[in-house]
Amino acid sequence: MPPPGLQAAAFEALSKLPRIRLDHDDVDVAGRSAVGVSCPEVDWTFLFDRRTYDYLWVRSGWYWETRTLQDLRAVDRIGQYA
Repeated sequence: MPPPGLQAAAFEALSKLPRIRLDHDDVDVAGRSAVGVSCPEVDWTFLFDRRTYDYLWVRSGWYWETRTLQDLRAVDRIGQYA
């Protein structure tokens, strides 16, 4: 994962692209504060944690996707739960 400063710079660069929108006051299905990166022509929004810029989920304009990433951990073998 890139350092937070580099991640923030990437979001700023995205905001300069035509048709890409940044919403710094978005919220995911779990109620977490998020930065939304969207492209209205294809009607999707990627949501990232507002503080860490970690990926949270993607929302489609046609329906609300109910999956969300709550935790991510490394394990030593398949089937192991951290």
